[in-house]
Amino acid sequence: MQRVVRGALAAACLLGAGTGIAAFSTPVLAAATADAATASDSGWQQDGSHDGSSSDPTFDDQLSLAWTKQGFPSDVWQSLIVGSEVFVDAAVNADRTGTEVEALSLATGDTIWGPVSVGEGFGGSLAFDDNTLFAVNTDGTITALDPLTGRAEWTRHETGPLYSPPVTEDGTIYLSGPAGVESIAESTGGVNWTLPVGNDGLSGVAVDSTGLYVADGCTGLFAVDVSIATVRWSRPDTSYCNGAPPPPVLHGGVVSYNQGDDIDGYAESDGSAITPPYPSEGLLAADADAAVTQWGQELTLFDANTGAELWDSDESSGPGAAPLLVNGYLVAATNLSTVALVDERTGSEVWSEQQAAPMTGVWNSGLYSDFSEAEGSLAVPGLQALTMYRSSDAPVVAITSGPSDGSYVGADATFTWRAGDSKATFTCTVDDVSQPCRSPYTVEDLSNGEHTFSVNETGLTSAFDSRTFFADRVAPDPKEGSLPAFITARHATLAVSASDAGSGTASISLRERFLPANGKPSSWQPLPGQSGSGPHDVSITMPQATEVCVEARARDAVGNISPWSRMSCTTRLMDDRGLTASSGWYRGVQTGDFDHTFTATRRHGASLSVRPVSARTIDLAVLRCPRCGSVVVTAGHHRHWFSLRAGRLRVSALRFAGADVGNGPVVIRVASRHRPVEIDGIGFERE
Repeated sequence: MQRVVRGALAAACLLGAGTGIAAFSTPVLAAATADAATASDSGWQQDGSHDGSSSDPTFDDQLSLAWTKQGFPSDVWQSLIVGSEVFVDAAVNADRTGTEVEALSLATGDTIWGPVSVGEGFGGSLAFDDNTLFAVNTDGTITALDPLTGRAEWTRHETGPLYSPPVTEDGTIYLSGPAGVESIAESTGGVNWTLPVGNDGLSGVAVDSTGLYVADGCTGLFAVDVSIATVRWSRPDTSYCNGAPPPPVLHGGVVSYNQGDDIDGYAESDGSAITPPYPSEGLLAADADAAVTQWGQELTLFDANTGAELWDSDESSGPGAAPLLVNGYLVAATNLSTVALVDERTGSEVWSEQQAAPMTGVWNSGLYSDFSEAEGSLAVPGLQALTMYRSSDAPVVAITSGPSDGSYVGADATFTWRAGDSKATFTCTVDDVSQPCRSPYTVEDLSNGEHTFSVNETGLTSAFDSRTFFADRVAPDPKEGSLPAFITARHATLAVSASDAGSGTASISLRERFLPANGKPSSWQPLPGQSGSGPHDVSITMPQATEVCVEARARDAVGNISPWSRMSCTTRLMDDRGLTASSGWYRGVQTGDFDHTFTATRRHGASLSVRPVSARTIDLAVLRCPRCGSVVVTAGHHRHWFSLRAGRLRVSALRFAGADVGNGPVVIRVASRHRPVEIDGIGFERE
């Protein structure tokens, strides 16, 4: 069985009923990377958009009890599934104050490290991003923990309580703090900026690629441009001023916001109203096909595309947890002690289970605890307990870094993984060749093409994870367009591109070399590089009387670099004014000629010359006409006669190949008598 490691982070937010405190839920990860299970999105209602949906290829309706961890001192506030581990945030004291975090095995529920104290307030939440675990407590404490050891990397103390759920995006934590919305660096805990919107830590926040959205019961809804810490638009509202509203929900370009009797929607782009709103209060979850609202014990499910009501129920939720949609199933609590899977299209229950311990429940503003779903596993929080259910396809061993399915690597690939049993031994298989191994494991000198890596816990066939990927050992093929032999313009344009059948072209490097007619060739100098495969049009600056040559090479996405391509060269002519003229020549001006000048004569034996010159080929720009004369070009020991006669008047080029002038003079001498000879420029090709 092959699978893609995804959905590795999920969270449950757990708050007790009737406490009278403000909204508190889960921190969320909105930035993800493809390789590591520790970089998936997670949070209250699954992710930073709070849309309560999850797509997990290892989750199905064949759930079975994996384990129940009991004996926590008080309520379990939140669980967070990361690869093969589960991080748990639980109350310490009987009055639900004080919070500790510990790490459990996803496979067995055994303790890996902890508990570690992370605050003294009532309730807390967790987030995982960039290989760091973040714990936020209502007493204003934010702690960054090493997920392998539980060691604190930094701790920050806010000046007031933190009730609302933070979210993370691109290495930054966003939360509603005492002075407004704050941007905090994940690496150091330092504040980047504070924007005075929201309500003293009570506001809910959500994030996606379009920005940050802040919902506050006393002031309304705000869209924030995080790059400049500015409100883009706002929707004033005071319908929840007696408490904190649920956080906003982002789905399909719409931000949904609970405004009392309805869940109204606004365009993320400009805040314009979306009609119609969902005719329900409470919580909202949505996936590509369905949207479900929950108010009290009533669930109503709508078609997400048409808004038509599909079904409703006043019995299938109860006050146990917020709704969650996974792979077409609704995960719901029928009461504080029972969890069920319901087909979201029909409302039919397909699975249910009685809990060993009651779920934590709700608090006065209407936010429910939520379920954690990732790695084919479903975590259900409880009073002094956490229960884990596992799908039939759920892995126990989880690859945590290395090439993802369908991705490309170079010659080598390194994999790491985690398993529930810290004493387990493992077998790694690469393309049907197996051997004992341990994490990290590096596969070296891979041949070009497709490969499969799998790891399993020895003796447990179900504890298995695999990746199918490609090794790219072939560099891209750079290609250049053609250049004219000579030009008169100050710039030449060269088309460059590269093709790569493997990982794809990442960049094209260019270099140029100047070969002046009367000087030493320059060394190779870099031109501005290009990203991607192209084609790209590259502008080349052309000095007069100089040949410029360009070469290209390409680098693919895994680091293979091609050799430099063949040279593409072009020469810019020297204007006729650069030639030394004997007596008898006329220097004229004419629009349309090279640099708007020409040099002409009818005198036999009149000459134009330039020295010293190095060239293999000479290009002569002349006027040709029915009565034009002829010239003899002498280059070193070589001489060539050219007739300038033509059937009609035109400016054209004459080429003297094989001139082989080695730092000597070039002389143009008139061979005809009493016939016009007009010279516009001369070019010298050295390559």
